[in-house]
Amino acid sequence: MNPTRVKFLVAGLILAGAVGYLGYAGVMAGRASYLTVDDFLADTKLGADAKYQYRDAERQATRPVRLRGKAIEEGLVIDIETSTATFTMVGEKAESGGLPVVYKGVLPDLFKAGVEILVTGRMGKDGVFEADVVATKCPSKYGKGPAESETP
Repeated sequence: MNPTRVKFLVAGLILAGAVGYLGYAGVMAGRASYLTVDDFLADTKLGADAKYQYRDAERQATRPVRLRGKAIEEGLVIDIETSTATFTMVGEKAESGGLPVVYKGVLPDLFKAGVEILVTGRMGKDGVFEADVVATKCPSKYGKGPAESETP
């Protein structure tokens, strides 16, 4: 085999390996765990200073988490001037007292207390979940459709 071809082959393999690694690293960095609020709170413990602290704080603080739950009316504050929303998310069990969440940005039009929402973000050191993304599930998509009319 020609030495020039060998050099190009080796360079091509190195380039393909580098591109593959960068693609893998990008996918892993952008991946978020998907949990219910109940599961997320079960994986935390209430510290002596009444702040949520992780069993594996370093991993949890750097990795985004996607949570599913409902916002409750109690503690729901939307500041239009600063585009900041503060609310409490609860899971299906709602036994944990909820998870405080802060979000800076425009909320979805369908956002209100009692509607199922998805939030993506990280737990702050102060015990408040800092959401980067807030999305609502479309009620028409998951609700019952209109009753079928009978035809004679």
